[in-house]
Amino acid sequence: MIDLNSSVLFEQPNGLFLDINTVKDVTFVPTQPISGYRVKSVTFGPAYPIGYEDPRATRDGVDVADAYIGRRLMQVQVDIYGATRQDLAGKVNDLVKMMRFVPKKFQSTDGFRRLKYTLLTSDLSNFPTGKVVAYSVVRPAQMPQTVTDPSLFAGSDASGYSTGIVLAFLMKSPYKFSDTLKTAAVGITGTAVNLHNHGSAPAYAELLIEKTYGGTPATNTGVVKFVITLNGTPLTISLPAGKIGDDATKKYRILINYDDQIVYDSTMLKSTSAVTNSLNMTYIIINSGALFGLIDPDDDQTNNNPSTISILAYDGSNVAITTGYGATISWREAWY
Repeated sequence: MIDLNSSVLFEQPNGLFLDINTVKDVTFVPTQPISGYRVKSVTFGPAYPIGYEDPRATRDGVDVADAYIGRRLMQVQVDIYGATRQDLAGKVNDLVKMMRFVPKKFQSTDGFRRLKYTLLTSDLSNFPTGKVVAYSVVRPAQMPQTVTDPSLFAGSDASGYSTGIVLAFLMKSPYKFSDTLKTAAVGITGTAVNLHNHGSAPAYAELLIEKTYGGTPATNTGVVKFVITLNGTPLTISLPAGKIGDDATKKYRILINYDDQIVYDSTMLKSTSAVTNSLNMTYIIINSGALFGLIDPDDDQTNNNPSTISILAYDGSNVAITTGYGATISWREAWY
């Protein structure tokens, strides 16, 4: 559940976060008007399976029993306080502006952006504070209803004014994501590295592979192949000469996005650390049985054994390479 004594923030059309829970644990004094927002409740709606109600006969295909999580809505009920009627009206207007569906800054993400909050948890061994800073990726599901009616605007000039509003969001995925990204270093000797996922949902990783030795800047002079096994699922990629390493101005790395199931050339400009990612699926060896794995929650594993990742490297003659390259894997825990 969400800690309503902590901030609740949503990205506005300008990209800045607006805290819609600024009034917390306040003792109201009739002669001291207050100004701000207070979240009264946060509701994560139900999500129904897609697949079990497939109209096809079961004999016509094996996929009729597949189940996927369908659309999930989220509602946030907010009380709004204003020291004056004008102050109250301005705060209502700020919330309405915030709820635009696809503002220009978020066109590339179809209007989806982060709603941040703090989760309460009883898992004190992994989260000693009993709290997890988290977020959901959401888009306004409707422009909020506002009503100009004196009976709905309580208050007076002496004590201030207040009203209520309900914000509705469509969740891009049904998860509450940890705001903290977990990372681990991975060598290329085939040694398994444990990956702990303390969330309740599977985590999708990103893996960045790069050269690790110093000296004169150089890229690979011949084919180098990586066999990556994530939680028992293998993925094999083969890089031609000149695709990983560095030169005087740039670093050339390989980025694997397990969520989108995409391989990128990831080029970083040394002078500014600016990164450009270019899609390159040709690196995947299709006939190798290559698949994209995930990191299951520890609770889903037998005897709570964690997920693992291991990497083996070979040259063009399938001779093992054990030095000169390394990888960093990152993942984000999530809860339903």
